[in-house]
Amino acid sequence: MSTESSAHLLKSARRQSRPAHDPGDPSNHTRTVACRRAGTAGIIAVATLVAGVLLDTRTDVHTQGALHTFLDDSGPRLFIAWVFLLVSGLAWLGVVVGLRTLLPKGGATDLFVIGAALGQALLWCGASTDTAAAAPNAHALPLAAFNALTEAAHLTTAAGIAVTGLALVGLGRARATSLWPRAFARGTGAVGVILVLGAVIGPLSLPVLVLWMLTASILLLSASRASGRAPRAAEAPAFELDG
Repeated sequence: MSTESSAHLLKSARRQSRPAHDPGDPSNHTRTVACRRAGTAGIIAVATLVAGVLLDTRTDVHTQGALHTFLDDSGPRLFIAWVFLLVSGLAWLGVVVGLRTLLPKGGATDLFVIGAALGQALLWCGASTDTAAAAPNAHALPLAAFNALTEAAHLTTAAGIAVTGLALVGLGRARATSLWPRAFARGTGAVGVILVLGAVIGPLSLPVLVLWMLTASILLLSASRASGRAPRAAEAPAFELDG
């Protein structure tokens, strides 16, 4: 066998001995960092979203006097709720940016990114409208105006959840099998449909969205750890070929 053929076989053996995900590969390092950051941002988004929603809970007021008492007592709490919802939205956009670097290019990915950004903008508008009366100089707001603000916030939030659901439909169609199991990808599309159809039903859509975000964040963190533990490239076996 010629020396040129021996060298060719040796190179082939070395290529076959390399693992699919070499931790020394810059692209694999980038993927690991992106998964870790997106997963961490997702956990922050879930925690602050739940905190903001809990702080924003309120009782029905039917008289002007009850409204003034409610705003005087709960104004600071509503403002803190708005801050938590603001941070949650920023963290969610961090998840979207991280996933954008991990997903393949295509219409499904574009639908996810655009829908997630637009949905979050609507959710921010809803949260701001819902807590607008928390300002001290707004406590004299008439009851009818307060009810109108509350209804506007509800409708805007429902629209934001519906658009976010459409974004998850796109994410479910994107080929993200390297990030999570195929069953979760299908479940993501199903969650998106539920959010689109049930956006006006807050008690149903919110727990579904929170559960999906928490599961996705855990899977992303698991993917980052799996990439970091990938075995190093094995050395090519040492052997001699007869010339």
